[in-house]
Amino acid sequence: MGSGPVPQRVEALLRPAPVRPRARGAQAAAVGLATAVAVSAVLALGMAYGLHEYVEFTARALLSG
Repeated sequence: MGSGPVPQRVEALLRPAPVRPRARGAQAAAVGLATAVAVSAVLALGMAYGLHEYVEFTARALLSG
């Protein structure tokens, strides 16, 4: 590649840094955790809405009867 020690050093500086496998695992874990939190939040909102509808229905049934 290079013809001497200086071009080899420049080539080493220009080469992209190697990615450690541990960093990829941590990134995958972070994405998985964020996905789990988002899904849990959506499901919790859905269940809260369902509970609210049930309470409203029960209140109407009790007050009209």
